[in-house]
Amino acid sequence: MGHLDKIFYEVDGARDHWDRSEGARISFYDTTHGTNEYGMYLGCFTGVDINGKTVLLGVSLLTREDAKSFAWAFKMFRAAMQCQPDVMFTDGDPAMAAALRMALPATKHLLCVFHIGLNLLTHASRLFPKSSELPAKKLFNRAFNDLMTKSGDGQWKGVAESPDEYFERQWDNMLKLVKVSTPCPADLDDPDEDAVYQSCTDELDEEDEAVVREIQAKRGKRKKKPENWLAWEWLKNMKAIRHKWARCFVADILTLNCFSTARSEGWHSALKRYMQGKKYLLVRPDTSFLFSFPLSLTFSLTFSVTFSLTFQLDFQLNFQLHFQRDALPVGAMQAIG
Repeated sequence: MGHLDKIFYEVDGARDHWDRSEGARISFYDTTHGTNEYGMYLGCFTGVDINGKTVLLGVSLLTREDAKSFAWAFKMFRAAMQCQPDVMFTDGDPAMAAALRMALPATKHLLCVFHIGLNLLTHASRLFPKSSELPAKKLFNRAFNDLMTKSGDGQWKGVAESPDEYFERQWDNMLKLVKVSTPCPADLDDPDEDAVYQSCTDELDEEDEAVVREIQAKRGKRKKKPENWLAWEWLKNMKAIRHKWARCFVADILTLNCFSTARSEGWHSALKRYMQGKKYLLVRPDTSFLFSFPLSLTFSLTFSVTFSLTFQLDFQLNFQLHFQRDALPVGAMQAIG
């Protein structure tokens, strides 16, 4: 017997919005848990309409948050919209970044500054562990936040300054604060962007599931490193991918004044309030709160550990659809059974 492995569906009217947004196709993607009893991760593709309001474009449900699953969701979104976003915001998950580079190569990938800010608080405490270092820690946090929110004025001491020069100057001053408290581990190199995502890229390129699990296990072992090591690794990785988040590099990109995945986060919050703690997904055709109909669904059913079968069903729904086996459409029931 097979089981549902992945689901994607396009919201009715999403293509119309996408077509009207030519030149400013900006999407936000974020995942959340706790929406269904099967533990699948709900991912919402949201955008901005011509009135500046958040619109839902598509939804994915994934059993795993790994590079291959994200790549599948991005490919489905691209196929549904029939073009790639100009810009997509995600959190800092390297699996998402690697998947986006592969599935949406023409899309400019930017990182959510809110999630970066949360990581900043965690790693700042690791870099400045002593209470006596609180003033230096505050200066460090302020300097990093300035890089996320300020683009510089193009000059330094009366001399023209490029974005790269501005970033390097600010970054070097910030690191001086850190090195006094926590010196950089000698075994840490300065990676480039490819190196930051190499492990997840290898996972995408690998067909053997045993090798994929080995790659994931090796990546998991890094989390057991000392906290100061992990904090310095994060800093070096953030410098390597600075073009995805530092305002001096992002300022000239059309983002409709968006710099986070807050629109997706807001949708998740509204959805969970609507569900009132129920652990199943419910779509009712008599309300416009969640989704419009008809929906185009793509089911990926895994029948063994070695292969999966993907097929697409287009149909008109005129009844309640629960994310439960006994409420799936007849066609899907036959395929599963």
